[in-house]
Amino acid sequence: MNKFENSQAQPKDTVEEAKEIKQKLDLLLNNPEENKEEILVLTKALEKLTNILEEEIKKDLDTTLPFYEENFEEIKLITSSFLLKELSEYTSEDIRTRVAENPNTSKETLEKLSNDESEDVRGFVAQNPSTPQNVLRKLSKDSSEITRADLAISEYTPMELLEELNCDQEETVRGCVAQNPNISQAFLEKLSNDESEYIRSSTVNNPNVSLDILEKLSNDESGDVRKAVAENPNIPQHILEKLSNDESGDVRKAVAENPNIPQHILEKLSNDESGDVRKAVAENPNTPPKVLRKLSKDESVLTKIKVAGNPSTSLQDLESLSNDNYEPVRRMVILNPNTSKEVLEKLSNDNEEDLRSRVAENPNTSKEVLEKLSNDNIWFVRKAVAENPNTPQKALEKLSNDEAAIRHEVARNLNTPLEVLKKLSNDESELVRARIAEHKNTPKELLEEQSNDKTEWVRMSVAWNRNTPENALMKLSNDESRAVRRLVAQNPNTPLDTLKELAEDKDYGVRRYASQRIKY
Repeated sequence: MNKFENSQAQPKDTVEEAKEIKQKLDLLLNNPEENKEEILVLTKALEKLTNILEEEIKKDLDTTLPFYEENFEEIKLITSSFLLKELSEYTSEDIRTRVAENPNTSKETLEKLSNDESEDVRGFVAQNPSTPQNVLRKLSKDSSEITRADLAISEYTPMELLEELNCDQEETVRGCVAQNPNISQAFLEKLSNDESEYIRSSTVNNPNVSLDILEKLSNDESGDVRKAVAENPNIPQHILEKLSNDESGDVRKAVAENPNIPQHILEKLSNDESGDVRKAVAENPNTPPKVLRKLSKDESVLTKIKVAGNPSTSLQDLESLSNDNYEPVRRMVILNPNTSKEVLEKLSNDNEEDLRSRVAENPNTSKEVLEKLSNDNIWFVRKAVAENPNTPQKALEKLSNDEAAIRHEVARNLNTPLEVLKKLSNDESELVRARIAEHKNTPKELLEEQSNDKTEWVRMSVAWNRNTPENALMKLSNDESRAVRRLVAQNPNTPLDTLKELAEDKDYGVRRYASQRIKY
């Protein structure tokens, strides 16, 4: 057995074996009396495998821990409770937070983290499915209302604690109890009669709230509660109809914003005295085109802006709005996915340079207009042309001689011709060269040349590119930069022999990624 098989493949297999045993144990524990003997055998086997894993991890702690310090998002994938325990000692709050939310973190570590100085860490402990009941009970008395609120809304919090938290002095905590998906209808009914309007509003946001409660709260004395009812996506139409006549403009606005509002209510609200309500109607994608036409002539500029951006606005009305005196209205016309090429062409001559750049980046803009805008005297307009996937190759070739920010976008554009890619691979800007190195159309021979680039960032891009040839990946596997070697280890085209060498790399991250690639 070679060194790789002994020190790298075995730990990975051990992890998988431990997972399988744990899954079997979970099933057997549903019937502990009948499965006593098998549970005992598997428990001992799991303990043995856990010890093996801990020994393997201890050997590599000096490189393992720094890897997770740089890549703390990876902590959520850790299955070793020992490694999680080690990471829980870190001063970085980001790391401790990820440990606190990992369901594989041991009960002992979670108990320790429940005393953490950070309320965010304690909050994640409160929501972890592996946190023991006694720790949850302690956290229900936590000094931070944020931590108690995290506990109150967690699906893993037992009912008895939820009932206690409902007596909390902070409304934020009690509001989270009201939104907890596991509370009973009887409990919800009780909360819907709470003297606090905040709690009653929170009840409306519970995913299991009944129609009876919604009906009752639609008549609540508090406008905020009625507004919460109007915002509920499951509200019946007859309640929306009633609330559309509410005395509160905020409630009527919430009705106009509801995704399930029928068109006849939208039409009625389009005549509302409140500009905010009419604006909400103008923004709702369910508003009929004839209503939007009327609102396109509204006295409120904000309402017209919403009409200009609405996907249901007719082409005729978009053309009319493209002549509006207010620049924000014309901008929204450009951003509307249904605006015609003819209107975009007209707006490409707008005096406002920002609007011309919006036309230049619009995927519906014609090639002729893009060609014209590639000569614009404003640099960010030309940059937008370079970004557009429909820009003709002739324009991209011309822009490849422009300033660095524009060449950078040309180097990213999938429509850029091969000759331009070759030229930009030797660009003075390392950022431009890096974009060529990660371009999906860059030929293999060019990637091989770029693997010798003096800039680490460029070599990283070559190592990342899925078209990079094997010989270039093999060479980069010996790169002085661990970031480059890590990307080589993750590249699906890296040869198996190279992966085996990388699995013995001095850097933990390289070894980890290489081992994963070998297994899968």
